[in-house]
Amino acid sequence: MKYRLVKVMSEGLVGLTHPKYGRQMWHRCKVRKYWDCEVSDRRIHPSDNAWRPVTNGQNRMHRISNYGMGWLLDINEPA
Repeated sequence: MKYRLVKVMSEGLVGLTHPKYGRQMWHRCKVRKYWDCEVSDRRIHPSDNAWRPVTNGQNRMHRISNYGMGWLLDINEPA
């Protein structure tokens, strides 16, 4: 898993970082076709809520499921 949480901006907007793509903003979206989550490898189905980058960069087609984003948030909470 290469994405890491940087900061939660609001309920539907987070900052993530990736070794190849750097820091990016990600927002909540509703997917229109099948995707594989970049964090959990779980299948995301059409009409599911997920997360996508706010970019036109190379990873603009990446999606993270709500489960995957929840996992990123959980591992970054202070103990």
